[in-house]
Amino acid sequence: MKRFFHILFLMGVVLGAVSLSSCNEDNEETIDDAYRYLHNSFKGKLVCVSETRTDSVVMDTLDATWAISTSNKLTLNDVPLVKLLVGVNNAELTEAAKAMMTQTITANVTVNHVSPIVFAVDPQPLTTTVRYGGADHQLRITFANAANLSWGSYSTSDKSVVINLVEAGVYLDGSSTNLLPKHMPLLWSTQQKVKPIP
Repeated sequence: MKRFFHILFLMGVVLGAVSLSSCNEDNEETIDDAYRYLHNSFKGKLVCVSETRTDSVVMDTLDATWAISTSNKLTLNDVPLVKLLVGVNNAELTEAAKAMMTQTITANVTVNHVSPIVFAVDPQPLTTTVRYGGADHQLRITFANAANLSWGSYSTSDKSVVINLVEAGVYLDGSSTNLLPKHMPLLWSTQQKVKPIP
């Protein structure tokens, strides 16, 4: 399975390199233009690993909305907490998460290529309180930074957006023990033509 994901990642890198090298050098779009395209609200799908999966390639597709503000802050709305706990071996925590309200993930966005528009995504850790076993527990979820596969792209031709985040860790009550057995991909897309890269 790891080999499959490595191949998928390498394909993404190769396709990205080809698309970047085929850019029109005469394009007069600026970095400010790129940010203007991104400063918007979007509607699409969240593609994530199913918590009821039988293997790691079973995906759920959920309705999703997100926005990028003029301060270049990305807000990913209405993320079910249980989707961020796939693979965590704590039945009480998972069950409590099912009953909780959806969460909001925020990140900073930095455009690093103009044509096509490609941007780095630097997600902030998500912290929340989960009650189970008669007590409140502090839950902290971390994400890989832009150097480790959290990124996005925008197509000016069809106004489509893809944002790929990689969940890196799940921690309880200040412990340094990562409960997440492996990095988990999360993808937001206005289209459904791509899959997350773990």
